[in-house]
Amino acid sequence: MDLPSSVISAVLQVLLFAAPPFITYVVTRRTVSGFRRYVGLYACPPRALVGAGVVFVVTAPFAVGVYLIPSLREVAMAGTSAAARIAALDPSAETFAIILVVACIQTGLAEEVLFRGFIAKRLIAWLGFQRGNALQSAVFVLPHLLLFVGPGRAAVGLAGLALATGLPAVVAWLAGWLNERRGGGSILPGWAVHGAANTLAFSVALLI
Repeated sequence: MDLPSSVISAVLQVLLFAAPPFITYVVTRRTVSGFRRYVGLYACPPRALVGAGVVFVVTAPFAVGVYLIPSLREVAMAGTSAAARIAALDPSAETFAIILVVACIQTGLAEEVLFRGFIAKRLIAWLGFQRGNALQSAVFVLPHLLLFVGPGRAAVGLAGLALATGLPAVVAWLAGWLNERRGGGSILPGWAVHGAANTLAFSVALLI
């Protein structure tokens, strides 16, 4: 795992995750103009970024806790997960650059475009903010929940499972709230929270 390959992987993942909203937009609008606004890739009011900072500070201890609980750390760093690949590296300037690319672009930006920029916006338009935002946070949790299902998975207990799935659910809901209620529909606040949380988590995975 090196910086150039990490950048390439990050770009490819962003393109992959942006494909469903892009195809939907082109098919329904018959144009590519306006796609960035469709998924919320535009500037937001400063207060929304301040709110993102508050959310990060409040949730940061829980993100660190995932890597301090042995059973959760085993799940988070299993196989070829991003955390496992980062933990195998030596601490260096290049490694921290890799962490920023993986945390902020490959996972942060890609997932925010798909989940908050596409899924959340469509659900909120359909169901209203409260129900739509709650449902998008539940959808966001599903991939996290699958990490704990199946043979050979570590037994994390109810408390561990609640932390490992409850944290992303809460952060996803808050990201949707920041974007739609404070950010004027921009996904930048949610991206800021997501990228910062991932950067912290991957840094902890590297250093513990």
